[in-house]
Amino acid sequence: MGEKTSKRPAAAVGGNQRAAYHVASVTSLLVTLLGIVYGAAVAILALTGQMAFPPGEDVQLFGGVTTALAVLLLPVLFVSLHELAPENKRVFSRLAIVFCTLFAAFVGINRFVQLSVVRLSILEGNAEGLERFLPYDGRSALFALEMTGWGVMLGLAAFFWRCRSEETG
Repeated sequence: MGEKTSKRPAAAVGGNQRAAYHVASVTSLLVTLLGIVYGAAVAILALTGQMAFPPGEDVQLFGGVTTALAVLLLPVLFVSLHELAPENKRVFSRLAIVFCTLFAAFVGINRFVQLSVVRLSILEGNAEGLERFLPYDGRSALFALEMTGWGVMLGLAAFFWRCRSEETG
């Protein structure tokens, strides 16, 4: 028999771990495919000389939708992997989940506002009062929220995830 790393009953551990492994496998596959598609799109734009700042409307829509999907998938991945973590490392995976969730909230709020309110207002020709909500403007509150999500929250999630992965001894 293998050594158990959890204080939970064996039946619960086996069932939880099988489900967590399945969810982690599917979610990591989806995140990987999403990253490949996004990376390929950026590479094509760069190679064809169409990379611009700010990006065109179609590129912004594509980026917004792919990022919104990533925001939904990453917390699921972190939680499912947490279930597979050894008991003595779970404090780190819990901290990683906290920061991943903050990342998802920060970036998700920005993407939702960009894909709904801002996009519809611009399409209607009514951009009045949107200055603090426009993407790609250093004075935009939502741009700052997005940068905090990607730069700080996801960075801290990765840091604590790495701490979870380190050997003790």
